[in-house]
Amino acid sequence: MDQKLMARVLGREKSIFAADLTSKHQQILEKIRKSRIVVTGAAGSIGSAFVRLVAAFKPKMMYLVDPSENNLVELVRDLRSNPDTNCNFQTLAIATGTREFEAWINTLERCDYVANFSALKHVRSERDPYTMMRMFHTNTAAVADMVDFMASVWPGSNFYSVSTDKSVNPASLMGATKYLMEQVMVAASDRIHVSSSRFANVAFSDGSLLHGFLKRMEKNQPLSAPNDVRRYFLSPEEGGELCVLSCFTAGNGEILFPSLSPAEDMMTFDRIAVTVLEHYGLRPIEFDDPHEAAEYARTRKSDDAQWPCCFGPSDTSGEKDFEEFYTEEEQGKVDLKRFSGIGIVHKDMLSFDDRTRLGLTLEKMQILRNSGKWTLDQIQDIVSGAVPTLSHIKRTKSLDEKM
Repeated sequence: MDQKLMARVLGREKSIFAADLTSKHQQILEKIRKSRIVVTGAAGSIGSAFVRLVAAFKPKMMYLVDPSENNLVELVRDLRSNPDTNCNFQTLAIATGTREFEAWINTLERCDYVANFSALKHVRSERDPYTMMRMFHTNTAAVADMVDFMASVWPGSNFYSVSTDKSVNPASLMGATKYLMEQVMVAASDRIHVSSSRFANVAFSDGSLLHGFLKRMEKNQPLSAPNDVRRYFLSPEEGGELCVLSCFTAGNGEILFPSLSPAEDMMTFDRIAVTVLEHYGLRPIEFDDPHEAAEYARTRKSDDAQWPCCFGPSDTSGEKDFEEFYTEEEQGKVDLKRFSGIGIVHKDMLSFDDRTRLGLTLEKMQILRNSGKWTLDQIQDIVSGAVPTLSHIKRTKSLDEKM
C-alpha cells in the first residue's frame, strides 16, 4: 500500500494508537509470550494486521484459521520472511461454524485466547436469503457456538471478536447480526473473559470502496461514490493495533472504539475519491449518467488529466448517513480517560428477558436453517424481533446494482 496516499487520505502520518501501544507494551508482551492463541479470519485485512503485530511478541503458539488458501499462503510468506514475525504457528484453511472447524478445535490442547475476525461485513450481503443466512451463521451463531465451547472446555479463557460501528442503532441486517454477536459475548461474560471493538472503516481494505477506487483506476473505469455518507477511517495497521489493545488489555465485557472527532475525522467518499485522483496527478470530471462516464473512461487517452466520476446521494439499502460508536443509553458508561486514542463502552450483563430473547432468536434461526428453505422476510422478522434498535433503511437499490 502507498503509505503517502494513506497518510494523505487519513490526514495523519502517525497512528492514533501509538501512545496507547507504548504505554501498554509490557502488559501486552507478558500476556502474549505465555499464551496459545487461535486467530480465526486470520488472513483478512484486519486479521492479518493483528497476526503480524502479535507474531512480533513471539507467542507460545498461534493457530491461524482462514478459508482463503491464497490469502493464508501470502500471510505465511510475510511472517516467515521477517525475523521479527517468524514465530511458532500453524495454519488451517477452514471456516468457523463448520463441521471441520468443530472437529479440529476439539482436538486442541487448551488455548488462552481466541481472536475472531471471521465475518461477512458488507451490507450488500443482505441482497439474497442464502447469503444473509450465511451472514447470520458466521457473525452470530458461530460466535455463540465458540463461546459455549470455550466456557465448557476452556473455562477462564479469553475471547475477542471484532464488531462494527454499524451495531449501534443498526440500519442494516448486517449491523443487527453484529449487535446480536455483542449480546452473545456479554451473555458469556460470567463464564469467560470477553472483549470487542467497534470499528471505523478500514481504508483500502479488501472489498472496500476505497480499495475499489484503486481497482477502478487500474482497470480504466469510472469512480463512483455517495456524496452524502460520512465515515471515520483507520489504516489497516491502526485496525490491527486497536484489536491487539482490545484483546489483551480490555476488561471483561468492554468494547473499545477509536476516539475520533466528527468535525475533524469524518469524511465523505466523494472527497476521498478526489484526494486519490489528486495523489496521482488527476482531477475529476463528473457525470450524472454512469453510461456516459463509462464511455468517457473507455475512450480516455492516457495523457488525459481528467478521470470520470459519478457522485450523488446514496440510494442503497442499509447505509447510515454517519457513524456512531455508542448509543444514548451507553453514553453514561463511556470512558474516554483510560486510553489516549480510544474510548471504552462497558456492557452490563443481559437481563433475564434479553437473555431469553437472544436464546430464542438463535434457536429460531437454527430451525429455519435446518429446514433447508427460507426467505429474506423470514430472516428479517426473526432478527428484527431480537434487535429493538434496528431501523432498517430500505431504499430503491442494493449495492450490487450500483457501479
